[in-house]
Amino acid sequence: MHYCHYPMSTRFGTFDTNLKTVRMINSVRTLLLVLYFGVSVSAQDTIKVLHYTETTGFDHNTRQASRLFFERICDSLTFLTPYVWSLDHSDNSAVFDNLNSLQKYSVVIWSNTSGANGLTAMQRTNYEQYVNGGGNYLGIHAAGDTYRHSTSNGNNTGVWDFYAEYLAGCSVQENPNHTSANHKNTMTHTVAHPILNGIPSPWNKTEEYYYWQNGYINSTFTELLRVASTGPDSYDAARMMAHYKEHTWGSRSIYTALGHDISNFTSDTSFEQLLENALYWCASPTFPAEISSMDAHTLSVFPNPFTEAITIDAGVSGSYKLNVYDLLGQKVYSGKVEKNTTISLSHLKNGMYYLVLDSPNQLYTRKLLKIE
Repeated sequence: MHYCHYPMSTRFGTFDTNLKTVRMINSVRTLLLVLYFGVSVSAQDTIKVLHYTETTGFDHNTRQASRLFFERICDSLTFLTPYVWSLDHSDNSAVFDNLNSLQKYSVVIWSNTSGANGLTAMQRTNYEQYVNGGGNYLGIHAAGDTYRHSTSNGNNTGVWDFYAEYLAGCSVQENPNHTSANHKNTMTHTVAHPILNGIPSPWNKTEEYYYWQNGYINSTFTELLRVASTGPDSYDAARMMAHYKEHTWGSRSIYTALGHDISNFTSDTSFEQLLENALYWCASPTFPAEISSMDAHTLSVFPNPFTEAITIDAGVSGSYKLNVYDLLGQKVYSGKVEKNTTISLSHLKNGMYYLVLDSPNQLYTRKLLKIE
């Protein structure tokens, strides 16, 4: 189990824990939550998350990178929200043996799972009851190649249609399954939703883009991201790369076809932001259904990850106040930026930071990652 909340004296090394420091950290944490998610919460609950990676089909070998990735996301959400986020990991379906144990989790992440032989009939029944009781689902890439729908072409279909219909909301087609692994293309937002906060549109990304034409898609899911045409064949037509559904009984499902390669989990900050938003949306009933007034495309920050400096384009002319905070809520940079300004952050240590830009009508935040 990974606990994503640590005593203040040990989480990031020894530092001053006097009342002033504690108040400062809490105030910045609350500020960033309100700015970024448009929501204010006060509960001190622990949100437990299960990270499940079993494969009985093709193995993308991302389980360890994905585990560390979601541990990092849980650390970030523990900082950003008043909740404590705790991650358990399993690559064995035995974790679904006991319904009571399963129900302690707010979300089950199916990260690059595959095949149709992972869960026994009893375990599948337990998970259905978990979902029908309000449990939530988050699926990544090959989760759409798990328990493929009976109407899909190819192998391993029809074992558990509940999964494709109510959880992933899709099944990839076979022969071919996807574009080449290094195919670069452009995705765009298809709706306004908090899951897409901070995600570029257009988003140029190298990925193996799944095909759905001879597979299955539940049309009652709401599409979030759409990739442009990836080639000359009919199955290459522009298509869904992320979608979600709020079920009438209260549970939430979100699936993204992105995430085939380890690099998604180690160096793609947009992918990390998408999954952090998705996890928070799945787990928290206080997440608003409507998007805030923030225009996610106005502020551009690049490169991200960065090594020495970043360039900030606020999208409009003017001078704006800029602050950068570390994960403790301590201000590590303060200054002003114009429409297109480059600033040096070479003095910062490697790690995650939060940028806050104060424009005339709106505060904007972005997550930054400094690497060597």
